[in-house]
Amino acid sequence: MKHIGKVWQDGRYDILMKNNQQFLNTWEYIKENPVKAKYINKEENYPFLWEVF
Repeated sequence: MKHIGKVWQDGRYDILMKNNQQFLNTWEYIKENPVKAKYINKEENYPFLWEVF
């Protein structure tokens, strides 16, 4: 990558997923990020998204 500067924002932290519902909620949040940022209009159109479950 030809990126200069920070890639990750300060204050990030790991979260232990306590159950399947928390995992699914977090996954939905992640999938919606490109939509919220207006990179795409539907999460299915994001070329870097793939699901195995």
